[in-house]
Amino acid sequence: MWRITDMFRWRQFAGIVVTVSMMLLLIELLMRGYCCFRLKSMPSFWYVFPAGVAEYDEVLGYRLKKGYTNQVGEKINSRGFRGNDFENQPTGGRKRIVAMGGSTTYGVGVSNEETYPGFMETIAEANAFPIEVINAGVSGYHSYHHGLRLPEILSLNPEMLILYTGWNDFGVALMQGHAYQTNTVQGSGTLVLPQKEGLGIQGLRVISNYSICAHQLKQIVTKIRWQKKYQRIVSISEDVKAVNTADKDKGWVPDYDRIAKNYRQNLENMIKTAQVRGVRVVLVTMPFVLRTTSYAEDDQHLIKAYPNLESNAYRKYYAKWHRKMISVQHDLAIQHGLIIVEASEQFDHIPWVERISLFSDHIHLTAQGNKLLAKFIVEGIEKSI
Repeated sequence: MWRITDMFRWRQFAGIVVTVSMMLLLIELLMRGYCCFRLKSMPSFWYVFPAGVAEYDEVLGYRLKKGYTNQVGEKINSRGFRGNDFENQPTGGRKRIVAMGGSTTYGVGVSNEETYPGFMETIAEANAFPIEVINAGVSGYHSYHHGLRLPEILSLNPEMLILYTGWNDFGVALMQGHAYQTNTVQGSGTLVLPQKEGLGIQGLRVISNYSICAHQLKQIVTKIRWQKKYQRIVSISEDVKAVNTADKDKGWVPDYDRIAKNYRQNLENMIKTAQVRGVRVVLVTMPFVLRTTSYAEDDQHLIKAYPNLESNAYRKYYAKWHRKMISVQHDLAIQHGLIIVEASEQFDHIPWVERISLFSDHIHLTAQGNKLLAKFIVEGIEKSI
């Protein structure tokens, strides 16, 4: 029999639920306001690996999920590549080019057409240079992933292979710290680990793409999982604080030479395999938000433009890796007779006031930046043919 005390308890419970919900909503709104006014933009987690875009893979650790689409304008075709479906062979006399890389190729926060592979087709067509560009970028993939995936890429019969990669080779080393493994399927900066996820983690990933609060919780859960998996994990945020005193307090600093040696070996294996198949390889040097030749000057502008990066000292270490990475690319281009597009150098010549609109963070480009990068690549390819 229904009692007045039962009704009171239900009202009490409902009141608690409403109060907690209102508090969470208020916290969410405050954090969004902070991002919009203090950081000048919403955080990039909205776009890096939205829930459902990737799935577990036994060989690669994870891969893009076929048929995925979202409201941002990201579409994964029936073959598991970002972009529209394509035939087994290019049509209309177009040359087929495959672009391999991580999130900088996949495209962060932009539609399919606003990635640099998407812009390449439009720019080349305007130059009477018909090409078909397949976007084989996957967020978090590094040179080891690319090597594992190369047979799949070559089965598409491309005439050219663009390698626009390198940041993630360094990023995964920062993530793993002492436990760094040279060839691991752990992606750099991604939440997809080389194992199947339970429903709880999947649900958290879904919510975290729409809530800043849930995103922070996801970061904590991920950190705990990494700590269980590895003996010593240095997350990027922790590494920022530790690197300056790493040799004293943490006992770990990035081994640039070891990372570069592995990066070079993986790229060289891919280059040799592609060339045996008659595929021309194009190396594209990766732009960096700082001109490494004038670090101090750019750093001052960067902090004014991106206040949230003021405490992120890791940009200094990415700057050092940037120089090492480009050196490896230059050596490989000379040794194997490759086409190399000096995109990094071309971006360096752009005045700071203009360059600030080309980057969404220290390594990723905006749609405007991707368009300019695509222009440089198309021009570089046209000159070499």
